[in-house]
Order: sequence, then structure tokens, then C-alpha cells
Amino acid sequence: MASSELSALIEFLRANRLPGDAPIAERRAAVNARREVPLAPGITVEEVTMGSVAAERLVPPAASDNAILHLHGGGYVLGSLASHRSLGSYIAAAAGAALHMVDYRLAPEHPFPAAHEDALAAYRWLLDQGVAPEKIAVSGDSAGAGLVVAMLMAARDEGLPMPASCVAISPWADMTLSAKSLDTNAATDPTVSRERLVPMRDDYMQGHDPKAPLASPIFGDFSGLPPLLIQVGGIETLLDDAEALHEGARAAGVKSTLEVSEGMVHVWPSYAGRLFEARQALDRVGAFFNYNWRPAEVRAEIGPLCDQIQEANLFDADTTEEIRRNVENAVVESWTPSDLRVETIDMGGVGAERLAAPDVDAGSAVLYLHGGGYTVNSPRTYRHLGAAISAAAKAVVYMPDYRLAPEHPFPAAVEDAAAAYRYLLDQGISPARIGVGGDSAGGGLVLALLLTLRDEGLPMPAAGICLSPWVDLTCPAASYQAKLDVDPMVRVEGLQAMADHYLQGQDPRAPLASPLFADLKGLPPLLIQVGTAEALYDEAIALERTARAAGVETTLEVWDDMIHVWHLFYPLLSEGRRAIARIGEYLNDVWQHQRAAAE
Repeated sequence: MASSELSALIEFLRANRLPGDAPIAERRAAVNARREVPLAPGITVEEVTMGSVAAERLVPPAASDNAILHLHGGGYVLGSLASHRSLGSYIAAAAGAALHMVDYRLAPEHPFPAAHEDALAAYRWLLDQGVAPEKIAVSGDSAGAGLVVAMLMAARDEGLPMPASCVAISPWADMTLSAKSLDTNAATDPTVSRERLVPMRDDYMQGHDPKAPLASPIFGDFSGLPPLLIQVGGIETLLDDAEALHEGARAAGVKSTLEVSEGMVHVWPSYAGRLFEARQALDRVGAFFNYNWRPAEVRAEIGPLCDQIQEANLFDADTTEEIRRNVENAVVESWTPSDLRVETIDMGGVGAERLAAPDVDAGSAVLYLHGGGYTVNSPRTYRHLGAAISAAAKAVVYMPDYRLAPEHPFPAAVEDAAAAYRYLLDQGISPARIGVGGDSAGGGLVLALLLTLRDEGLPMPAAGICLSPWVDLTCPAASYQAKLDVDPMVRVEGLQAMADHYLQGQDPRAPLASPLFADLKGLPPLLIQVGTAEALYDEAIALERTARAAGVETTLEVWDDMIHVWHLFYPLLSEGRRAIARIGEYLNDVWQHQRAAAE
């Protein structure tokens, strides 16, 4: 169901939509009226000239030395610095870096490839100013999103260095206008239709081939492009353009992440001043930019950590009991903050720890299900991670000591997780203030719990958090083998042994054991975090697709170079700390949204 904010926005867009055949001057004036929309707090605006192209530099407080180049939307006919200043300010604020908004020439006065030439000139100018390419990110929305991808293709062909990353929001990337979503979403998209795009396309192309890659990048060569984040709304007519960009990029070996936000309209992030989902999307843009601005630092940390894990080799033992002792003995007590309040409790017959960092909201709860292949680990071995999540989310973390295999096979862990959740409800904690999280086997257990709650008719929590989830106990994933040399945390034979201990002859495709095979319809929003270097990478990707196909609002975050459950090593790993901070941000955004919807 759409939020009241979103419903009001859609109604506003429908009521204020100018006829597509209105004079261009009238339509430009209406679009430019967005100058009345407030900017993100603290943003300063500076006029600059990037080569011969007019632009604005939007600078947030305490900006880093990184730079963003943004190309606005408007069908190559509309849009300006004024119309997109607010969106640019929120992107700059989310990324903590100055954003350069390019006032490229518009059609029909300046047809193809004028906009492309101006975009490329602006990118060259940044490089000429001495900004290192690894400190540059590029972005665009709608026509600007297609334009920014095409600009990168041309920059690559000229031999220019690539920036660190690229974000494409609601991209228009196919001038042939043949996408099926132009028809299937025609009734739901309040802003963009084939009828509106045709005259814009004709004004810009003026007889040029609509399949020219610089105009329609889905027909271009994606090889060598930087990591790409594509955001699109689920009710947009341009949904297929986004999916085609994503598939083309991935086929060419580009690291591409596609986020389809169910129920969202065209370029919904531009309404950050009035829409919760817009601010949420731009938070992800900022996190994506910042991650890709620091890969060298990440690699410098992850390499020694992998060596340390391999040297410890905690899982090299003959019995499960020996592995458990190894893991318990490896606990670094100093990793748990001294100001953490730890209480041993009983959650409906299940032993547990209640963890509270300073200044938490006692009415907000995270039920955290630890990993360990259903056979090892405990609240004690995960106490430091629970402490960090409590601090990040400003919530109490409840960590049940659910029964382990082989002594207690499937579905014992699921039963204990459900008992612990019922305990939270019995304590009077609102489900709208509960998040359920877990890693590895615990990530699969999160989904099994949510499926159980749905089928029993119990109220759902506000969100599920799945970190490096193990969701397929048939153990088929190709990444098991592909990542043998880079992920020191997981081995195929170890996973298979754990699956055998847990299932003890039961069907590995049972939905509560392997949620990848379940019908996920009706589950709450999910955040999935996975590392590109981990053995369970393929499972997380498959889970995201399965959840989205079932209509579940799903956010997949792929963290380059990270190993299985890198969060555990946050005292040594900056990306662990950033991933946990992101979990806290996500949960608080969801809780805030639930509170606003209730009011």
C-alpha cells in the first residue's frame, strides 16, 4: 500500500501535469518552478563554468575532496539548474561531496549530439582541474541518466580515465521507445508516457538513428565502465530501460546493481523534501559513491584480515564440539564495549541475551539470529556484533541462544526463533518497532521466521535484515567454487556437513530450511547485504530476485571485495563499521516511516 506521502505526491503530479503539446516555453517554466523546493540543509550554491558549459557547484557542509558530476533529466528538451537544484543538493548531502550540475544545451534549439558534447566537456574539465578520476563520481536522472552512461562510453573510447562510479536514476536509455513497460505501466506512471516522449525524442534526434549508442546506450558497448547503481520505480514506464541497462552492463562484466523500488514514480528521489522513500534512495546513492571512492583503503584492510582468518583456521577440527570450542576460545573480549548492558533472559523458553548500548530506545528492538551453519556459535560469540548493531540502530538487541544441530535438527532453530519473536510481542513491543536480522544461516533463519509468522497470521516486524544469507541448503551455488581462493570463511565441504547435521535426511528444498524455494509473498521489506568475494554471493543475488518477483520491497547492497559476514570483523575493518552503520540507518528509516504512516 502506498504511503500517504506517496499517494499525495502522485495525486499532485497528476493534477499539475501540463499537456504534452503545450508550448516548450510554458513547459520549461513549469519545470523550472521547482526552484521553490527547499535545498538540503547547509548547502551552498556556486556558479561555475566547466569549459564552455554553465554549471552550478552544490557544496554540503564539511565536504570531502571528492566530486560528483550530475546530468539533469527533462527529455533533452526541459530541465535546468533551477529545476534540479534540490535533487542535486540532496545527492551532495548524502555523499558528503560537492556536486557539479551541468546546464547542457537543450533541443530543439540544440539537437543531438549537443547535450552529449556538453556532458563530455564537463567531465574533461573536472579532470583538467586536477581532480583524480578515482575521486570523481557521475550521476544522472531520466534523460540525464541515459546521457551519463553514453558519456562514459565516449570517454572510454577517447582513452579518458573512468570515474569511480556511476548512478543512473530512472534512466531513459532507449530512443526507439519499444519497451513493453511503456504500455504495461502506462496507467500507473503519472509523469512519463510514450506520447510525451515521442516529441521530445524527435526534437532531440532530428532524423538521427534512434539506436545510436550515444543516444540509446542500451545498444552500446558497456565494457570497461565503472561500477553502476541503477535505481528505478516499480510503476514507471521506463522500468524496462533500467533493466536493459543493468543486463547489458552485467553481460559486459560491469559491476551493476539494480534497485527496483516498488510503487515509486519516475525520478522519485527528486522529491526528497517531501517523500521518505526519496530520502531513503538518496542515502543509498551516497553510500554507493562513498564505498567506491575508497577501494584502495578497503583492499589494504581486507587482505591482512583474510590471512589472519586463514591462519586461525577455526573450523579445521574433527568434530562439531571441537569447532564450537575453537570459536568460543577465539572470542576477543575487548571487542565488546565496556558500556554495553548485557542481561541474560528467557524468551519464551529460549535462553537469550538482551544487549543495550547507551541511550537506546527501549521501545525499539532488533531480534538478531546469529550465524554458524545451525551448528556453532552463541550469543557470547556474537555479543560484539550485537553491541554494534544496538548502537547503530539505537535499539535493544535480543539474541536468542537457539538450539543447534546435530543435537537439535531442523526445524528446532525455526521454532526457537518464532518463540523469541512471540516473547517480544508479549512484552508489548510494537511489531512496527521490531527489526529481525541475522547472518549466514541466521540470514536464512530470518526468512524462515518471517514465513512462519505470515503463515500463522502473526503481525509482521517492520523489516528483515539478511547479511550474507545462506538460503539454499542444496549447496549448489557456483560461487562456492568461484570464491574458494578469496573467501577464507566458507568451504563447500564445511557447508555440506552443516546442512547434513541440520537436516538429518529431511528435504533440503523445504521452504523453512531453504527459503530460496519458498513463496516470499507478503514478507516485510528486506535489506540484503553481501560481499563480492564471498562464497554465498550467488545465493544473495538469487534471493533478491526471488523476493522482488514476489512483490517484496527489497534492497540489495553488494559490497566489493568483502568476504562472508565481514561485519563480524568491524573492529579491524572500516567496511564492517560502515555496513553496520547502514543497518542502523535502514532500520531507523523504516521505523520512522512506520510511525509516520500510523499517524
